[in-house]
Amino acid sequence: MAVKSKSATQVYFNKDHDMVRKAVREFVDKEINPFMDEWEEKGEAPLHDLFKKMGDLGFMNEMLISRSYRDARLIAIGGGTDEIMREIITKMELG
Repeated sequence: MAVKSKSATQVYFNKDHDMVRKAVREFVDKEINPFMDEWEEKGEAPLHDLFKKMGDLGFMNEMLISRSYRDARLIAIGGGTDEIMREIITKMELG
C-alpha cells in the first residue's frame, strides 16, 4: 500500500497561513506588480503609501521594524510559531 506524503508546504503551513498568503499575493498583484515598470522608469516607488496600506491590512505586524517599535516598551521575548510563519509568508510573497 502506497503512503501519500505531504509536501513541505502542507507540513508547515496551515489554513490560516494560506489565507495570509492569498491576501498578500492579492495585494502584490493589485498594488505593486501593475506599477513596477513605471516605478523602475522613474527610479522611485511610493513606499510610504505602500507600507501604510500594508500596515492597514496587518501585513506589517510581524516585520522587524513594527515588532521593534511595538515590543520596545515591553521588552517582550518575541512571537510564537504562528507569528513567525506569517512573517515568512509575507516575506516570501513580497519577494
